[in-house]
Amino acid sequence: MITFGNTSIDIKLIITFLSLGIVWLLFGIAGIWLVVQGFRVHWGWGFANLLFPFAAIVFCFLHFNEARKPVGLIMVALTLLLFFFVFTKVW
Repeated sequence: MITFGNTSIDIKLIITFLSLGIVWLLFGIAGIWLVVQGFRVHWGWGFANLLFPFAAIVFCFLHFNEARKPVGLIMVALTLLLFFFVFTKVW
């Protein structure tokens, strides 16, 4: 007879993985949105945001009105990430 060890389902682990998936999805949406906002300002900003991550930081400072909503979504994702990190301790 073959045994596979403990096959119980840990609901805390499932919730942690789902929450991390939601956070990564929000980060991805915000990143794509920031690239689109860069292309709306100028094609150079769009390609810079797409190819160089630090250009997005400069873009956020120089064109804050255009980058306000994507940066807000990044802040929401960071807040959720910290919240999930503190309250779902899976060791």
